[in-house]
Amino acid sequence: GSDSFTYRVSDGTTTSNVATVSLTISDQTQPVTLTFRNGVGSYVGTEDTTLTASTPSTVNGASTLLGVDGSPVEHLLLKFSNIFGVGAGLIPIGATIQSATLSFEITDPGDAPNVHRMLAAWNESNTWNSLNTGIQNDGVEAATSPEATFSGTTGTMMLDVTSALSDWAQNPATNHGWAFLPTGSNGVDIASSEVTTITSRPQLSVTYLFSGTPVNHAPVAVADSANTTRNVPVTISVQANDS
Repeated sequence: GSDSFTYRVSDGTTTSNVATVSLTISDQTQPVTLTFRNGVGSYVGTEDTTLTASTPSTVNGASTLLGVDGSPVEHLLLKFSNIFGVGAGLIPIGATIQSATLSFEITDPGDAPNVHRMLAAWNESNTWNSLNTGIQNDGVEAATSPEATFSGTTGTMMLDVTSALSDWAQNPATNHGWAFLPTGSNGVDIASSEVTTITSRPQLSVTYLFSGTPVNHAPVAVADSANTTRNVPVTISVQANDS
């Protein structure tokens, strides 16, 4: 689309004609890839915790390890908050998600868990008890069918979560992350967003295109002043504090 703004200049005695600056804004034609991981850049929005049946009132949001296990039962929760919006480093609301990959580090191997999309809100202070005996994949707390599963082998695991990010880009309020639920009694441990080694923390990588209607922010002009001697030119950077 097109946009424009006008300005005029005055020396205190006379005023110039009105000048117009015209802008042509083209649709985005190249995909953009954003990566979210706590401690990289300014991003700190990853939330994760383990709900443990054996210690049902314990808060595990600050733990450096996350667990998912069938005996004793452990449910793992993970989400990336504050990733949609207007501004640098954010996915535009309504963007077309071309691909999205969730990666994390398995530190202790075990039975392959199922990854279900969370449908209900939660936070790192939740416990097994506060969420009423952990997470139920009942279509209310978490989706009935798993969105992904993965082998519980040691090392970096990468999951395709394009479907979830595509839905959340249209309605960011539904982004509640994922629940990792056990399929067997041999548990799996994963490095959390609090682990010391930043490259071991969970990461979300999203590639998108956005060709929607741009948000038009009103221009801001701020007054300027300068001092000079008669007949001595002065340069004023009048745009330095405008936007």
